[in-house]
Amino acid sequence: MTGAIELTGITGKQRVPIDGVVYPEDSYTLVETWKPGWLEFGPYTARTEIKYGRFHQTKTLETSDTVIVIPAWLIILLVLGATVW
Repeated sequence: MTGAIELTGITGKQRVPIDGVVYPEDSYTLVETWKPGWLEFGPYTARTEIKYGRFHQTKTLETSDTVIVIPAWLIILLVLGATVW
């Protein structure tokens, strides 16, 4: 199987490639990791497209999810602001 996860948010678009092997009649949980940068925050749309097949990759699986990114610096800034206020 091959594919990619496309993350679209306020600060831009990123792509995480996916590659692996799937056997018939097995159940899989796909785990991929994306680490946002310092300036990335807010809601992101994660669109996943995976192509698979027995001999040729003729089947496609598509999903879409929403991920909310809250960086540590934003939490610290809000705590400091509340403390000063």
